[in-house]
Amino acid sequence: MQRAAAPLVGALVSTGQRSGIWRFGSSALHSSAAAAAEGGAKEGEQQAAGEQAAGEQPAAEEAPQLSAEECAAALAEAREALEGEKKRAEDLKDKLLRTLADMENLRERTSRLTAETKQFAVQGLVKNLLDVADNLERAAGSIPEADLAEGSECDRDRALTLLRSLRDGVLMTDTVLMKVLAKEGVSRFDPLGDKFDPNLHNALFEVPDATKEPGTIAVVHKRGYMLNERVVRAAESSRVQQQGLEAQRPAEQQNGALRIGPNQQQQQAAAAAAAQPGQDAAREQRLQLHYRTRWQQPLLHHSLAGGEWQSVPMQQVVSGGGWWTAANLHWDGRSAPGASSSSSSSSGGSSNGAPLLEFVVTDGVDAWDKAPGDSNYHIATPGNWRLRDGQLAPVSTPPVCLVSDLDDTMIGDDAGTAAFRQWWHEEGVPAGGRLVYNTGRALDLFEQLLQDKGHVLPEPDMLISAIGTRIYTKRGGRWAEDEGYTAQLGRGWQLEGVREACYHALATVGKDAMHFRPPNEMSEHKVTCGVRLDVLDKVLASIRSDLQQADIRHRLVVSGSGDWRFVDLVPAEAGKLQALEYARRTMEFEPHQTVACGDSGNDIDMLEGGHLSIIVGNAHKELLEWAATQRAAHAGEVYVAQGHRAWGILEGLQRYGFKAA
Repeated sequence: MQRAAAPLVGALVSTGQRSGIWRFGSSALHSSAAAAAEGGAKEGEQQAAGEQAAGEQPAAEEAPQLSAEECAAALAEAREALEGEKKRAEDLKDKLLRTLADMENLRERTSRLTAETKQFAVQGLVKNLLDVADNLERAAGSIPEADLAEGSECDRDRALTLLRSLRDGVLMTDTVLMKVLAKEGVSRFDPLGDKFDPNLHNALFEVPDATKEPGTIAVVHKRGYMLNERVVRAAESSRVQQQGLEAQRPAEQQNGALRIGPNQQQQQAAAAAAAQPGQDAAREQRLQLHYRTRWQQPLLHHSLAGGEWQSVPMQQVVSGGGWWTAANLHWDGRSAPGASSSSSSSSGGSSNGAPLLEFVVTDGVDAWDKAPGDSNYHIATPGNWRLRDGQLAPVSTPPVCLVSDLDDTMIGDDAGTAAFRQWWHEEGVPAGGRLVYNTGRALDLFEQLLQDKGHVLPEPDMLISAIGTRIYTKRGGRWAEDEGYTAQLGRGWQLEGVREACYHALATVGKDAMHFRPPNEMSEHKVTCGVRLDVLDKVLASIRSDLQQADIRHRLVVSGSGDWRFVDLVPAEAGKLQALEYARRTMEFEPHQTVACGDSGNDIDMLEGGHLSIIVGNAHKELLEWAATQRAAHAGEVYVAQGHRAWGILEGLQRYGFKAA
C-alpha cells in the first residue's frame, strides 16, 4: 500500500512545496508565513525543507489549487502501481510454494536413493566376485562325481591328473580373487622374516630359532590384509623367542671378521690399484664427471683435449636420490694434455695451454654453472671427478658396483639402511658407484617396498628380481624389463616339464610334506615349492632324475631354515650369480670393483663368483657354514661382517677400501 501510494503523495508534496500552502480539495493547511523571515537556525531549517537544488527559494508564495482531474489522475496511477505490486507478491508466493514442494520431493528422492545405495553398495564387488564363483565351480566340476562315489576305483595317473586340475583351479581362483580385492584397495602381506610389529602382526606363539634375531617372524599361520594402507586383519604368526646366532658362529669368527679366499692379497692389490688413476691403461682413457644439481637435464658444454666445443646431456643416476647426474667421456690419447694436476676449482693445463677437459654446465635454457670468477672449469687428469656447489675435485675412493640382497641384508634395520643411504648419496654415487638389488621379490612387491621404505631405502640403478629370472632398469620413470636378458633364459628350459617333475615329487611325498607356492611367487621362468626338511633329499632326487631324463636344463636353489625349505627351479642361464654378472658387464665394472652382499642360503649362488662378497653379521647358520668350508674352492674374497644388515654392508665396504674410515 505504501509503495503503491508513492506517486500520489509525491505529486501532492511537490505542489504544496511550490505554493508554500498545503491544500487538498477545499481544505488548506497554511504554513507559517513568518517562518520565511526568521533568521539564524530557523532560516536554515526553512531552507532545508523548502529549497530547490538550484539554490535558495524566496518566501512561500501562494500557488493555484490542485484540480480534481489532477488528483484523479494521481490516484489512478497509485492504484495501478498497487495492483502491480499485488501481482508481483502473488508470483513470489507461488514460486515459494513451488520451491518448498521441490525441496520436499528432493528430500524424499534422496532418502530413497540412500536406501537403495545401502542395499546395492556391493553390487560392483559382487559382480567381480562372480568370476571367483565360476572358477570354484569349474574346479569342483573337474572331478566327476563317479570318481568320488563309494567303491569307485581310479588309477594313479588319472588321480594325479584330477589332482593337478583341481590344484590349478584353486590357484587360478586365488589369483582372480586377489585381483578383485586389489581393485577395492585390499592387499595381502606375508611378514615371514620381518621384525615383529604389533600394529601389523598378532603373535600366537614364541618359538626358539638360533638362526634368527629375537622378535623375528618365524612362522606365518595366517597372512594379513590391508585396506588402503589400513590393517583389516593382522597377520597371525609365531615369533622367535631367543637369540642363538652368536652361539652358532664358527669359533674363528667370534673374535673378529672371517675373510675367505685364496687370492685375498691379489684382490686387495687390485682394489688398491683401482683407487689410483693411472695404474690401469684402460682407466686412463676414461673421464667420469658427477654433477650435483636439481636440473632435470643438464648439458655438459665442453672441449676435450683442446678439441671442438660441443654439448652432451648428462644422465640422471637413479640411485642418486634425484641429485646426481653423470657424464662419461673417453679420451683417445692422441692429443696429449699437460701433466700438471688440477685443483679443486679450475687450475691445471698443458704445455700448449689446453687442459684435458674444459667445460661449463647449463640447464639447456638460460642458466649456467661456471667456475668462480665466471670462468670455465678445468680438469687435467682422467679418472672420477665430482662437481658440487661450485667445487670441482677428484674423487679418491674407487667406484663400486654394489649388488645386495634386500630382506635382512639391506633392510631390516631402518637406522642402518638410512645410514647406508646417506653414505651412498654423499660418497658412493659421486665416486662412480652403482647400486643393484638382487632379490627374490617380484617387481610389484619391490615397488611396494619402495613405497614403504622410500624414506630410508635408496632406489637402485638396476633390479634383479625373482631369483635372477628378471632384470629391470628405470626408463621414463617406470621399471622396464631387460628383454635381452629374458630372451637368453629360454634355451633348454621347459616350464611344463619342470612343473610335471614337481607334481611327480609331490605325489611321492604327499601334500602335507610339499606344496606349490602362490602364483605371484612364480613365473614362466621360475617354479617354487615349499618342502618339509625330512623329505627334502627325496624330493630333490626325484626332481633331478625327472629333469635329467627330460633333458631340461635348469638350476635348483634351496633356501630357508627351520622345518621347511624353499625349492626354486629356474633356467640354467638364470640365477642370482648369472644376473649379477650380466649387471656388472652392462654397467662396465670389473670383478674387483663388484661387491655382493647376502644373509641366507639362497644368496650362496650370488656370493660364489670371482668378485668381492660381504656376509652380514645376522647371516643364517647355513651361510656361515658355507663360508667356513669354502675357503679353498672360492675364487673371490668373502668378508663376514660383525655388523648386522646395512651396518654390516658399510663395514665390509670400508674393509674393501670403497668407503673412507
